[in-house]
Amino acid sequence: EYDPKIRVACVLPEVFPGIEGLKPLGSPEDIVPAILDESVIDERIPVTSEDAYRMCGRLARAGFFVGQSSGAYMAGVERIARRERAGRFVTLFNDLGERYFSTRLWE
Repeated sequence: EYDPKIRVACVLPEVFPGIEGLKPLGSPEDIVPAILDESVIDERIPVTSEDAYRMCGRLARAGFFVGQSSGAYMAGVERIARRERAGRFVTLFNDLGERYFSTRLWE
């Protein structure tokens, strides 16, 4: 069912390449996936690689071993939660931290 109170936020990397699995969508030369329906996006939240990496570390210490894109999503959720101060916030963790041992994520 459709609930008009639900808002959709899109987390975007500030630079490319930066966060594995995420692509920028801000300029004409960016490749927008055909399955993306931009009409449902209420807000775009820029996230740096450093924000995503920091959040991955925090999540790992809490028992969630996630990858860069999941760290970026949670960093976006944290920004919204701090701003809104109340409500329910949902995100998905779609990658695992073990996929990124060869990157600087776990240095």
